[in-house]
Amino acid sequence: MIRSTFIKAFVVVMIILSVITTNKPRIAFCDVTEDARLLAEVMYYENYSNGTKAMIYTGSVVINRAKYCSWCPNTIKGVLYQKGQYSTTNKFYKKKLPIDVVAIASALAIGGSQIPHKVIYQSMFMQGSGLYEKVGTDYFCFE
Repeated sequence: MIRSTFIKAFVVVMIILSVITTNKPRIAFCDVTEDARLLAEVMYYENYSNGTKAMIYTGSVVINRAKYCSWCPNTIKGVLYQKGQYSTTNKFYKKKLPIDVVAIASALAIGGSQIPHKVIYQSMFMQGSGLYEKVGTDYFCFE
């Protein structure tokens, strides 16, 4: 369930981003924090085609790994570049991202994970101790 603080943060970010964009409304031209930018990158490349919910879950898994996973690095950058975890990192910083992805990532960076903290797996197959939810082609699973 999406928390009200996340929704409020998302609305604020969307308003800010709409004010500082050019005449191409789906492209982000603003500076965001490094964590939000990295979240936006992984959300876009891993799950843009699966929709908003899948992107929120993807960003939330990364946050959960950085905050709660005992075997993961304790930073978003560390999680994303951990060996064998996210193969999409070689695509990062090569194009401007859609504004909706940047807004969602910024809201996640402010509001935190939107799924239970024990959900630390995202894959095209089941992992961990059980399924939290399948969204599009990805399974989001518990530790």
